[in-house]
Amino acid sequence: MSDDLLAEIDKLQEEIGASKPTTKPEDEAKLQEKKAETKKKADEARAKSQAKKAKAESKPETEKKKSAKKAPVSTGSYDIESLPKKVQDKAKNAIAALQAGKPLSRYTLIALEHLKEKKEFERKELIEVYLEKGLKQSTANSQATQMRKLMPALGIAVLDGSKLKANMSSEFLTSIG
Repeated sequence: MSDDLLAEIDKLQEEIGASKPTTKPEDEAKLQEKKAETKKKADEARAKSQAKKAKAESKPETEKKKSAKKAPVSTGSYDIESLPKKVQDKAKNAIAALQAGKPLSRYTLIALEHLKEKKEFERKELIEVYLEKGLKQSTANSQATQMRKLMPALGIAVLDGSKLKANMSSEFLTSIG
């Protein structure tokens, strides 16, 4: 646009009262009030955060560690360190269920109940049981593979060829209904 055209637009805006808006004194007071309120809230939040931080720093070191981590499950005589991570987690869950009465994972419970009932099974059979319970094929495969590693490690079953055979004196099997 040319300078002449811009000058004419400015002139017309002034004539119709559409000049740059000005802030009314009462609007300015509201704006200042809102700024003060926002600053007050920010100061309160900052003080609260600092108080929380100071409280956390005043806790004894042992108490800090307790709140940061769950208490470890004693694995007793079970050697689970050589197991894959997911199987280790299942083993810890099963041991915690046995020792502290915590709930057993769904997948482990299904496998234990099936083993207790049938006394032995192959991986394919356990996959079918999982599928009947509504699991996806991939989940059923993974869980059956993990149970095949978990059960011998916890003394629940013995791997005999392709079959898992129940150790009926296993405290895990005797503890489930």
